[in-house]
Amino acid sequence: MEKYYNLSIGIHSITANCGQTFEGKKSMTKKRQILLLQIRILQMTSESFKLSLADTARLFKEYDVLPYIRQLFYVFCFEGDKAIMADIKKYLKMKGAVI
Repeated sequence: MEKYYNLSIGIHSITANCGQTFEGKKSMTKKRQILLLQIRILQMTSESFKLSLADTARLFKEYDVLPYIRQLFYVFCFEGDKAIMADIKKYLKMKGAVI
């Protein structure tokens, strides 16, 4: 099977290969990858909006952001941080959030 390598830059990169093999080893389960991606996006949003993690978590819960991330997991795997944040901001505005 062809190997896929992460091209993301940054210490918070957690979407190494979206379910493919990596250096001959079986990758994380999809469920775990989604969880780690949700956490990463939560942290990025917290920093971007200058909110505490708790406030960002409440925002994500109120506007159903975690299921949205799960639904777009494979898209977010291959997007950079700026594109992900632009998408999350657009989604929140579409849902009526004041940001």
